[in-house]
Amino acid sequence: MRLISTVLTLLLMLSTLGSLQAQTTFTITIPQDVATKEWVQDYVKKKIDSLNAIQHAPFPPCTQGPEIREIITASKDYLTVKFHGVNVTSLDYIIFNNAQIRTGRLKPESSTIKFSFKELPTGTYSLTLSGGMCTGSDTKTFKIKNNTL
Repeated sequence: MRLISTVLTLLLMLSTLGSLQAQTTFTITIPQDVATKEWVQDYVKKKIDSLNAIQHAPFPPCTQGPEIREIITASKDYLTVKFHGVNVTSLDYIIFNNAQIRTGRLKPESSTIKFSFKELPTGTYSLTLSGGMCTGSDTKTFKIKNNTL
């Protein structure tokens, strides 16, 4: 990280010397341990699943689900989701990408739930729904674009 910031500082300094007509080439070596977006999503899902297993250890498996059938609406501050579940009396949700995370607990009254959260910027996110009183979860990806899906 220090190498990248040093190179960027040098590039910025060179760009301010616009009257010079010199061409400089820099090579930036990216370490092999830099995580890809897919790796981060997989890692977060595994951690969520392991936390659910620990948190919900005394709870039985959900009879069915929860299964996210459709993300109907994705707005910067709410989602409308159709899900399926049998004996799923509460849901824990996690919305995440590489930097933004929102969490909460829901008490679904039907198979379509609408819930609000602190505003998120435009981008691609993942939603994980987990049984609040039973073990089971599902994850789907969605995009927030200019306030609607």
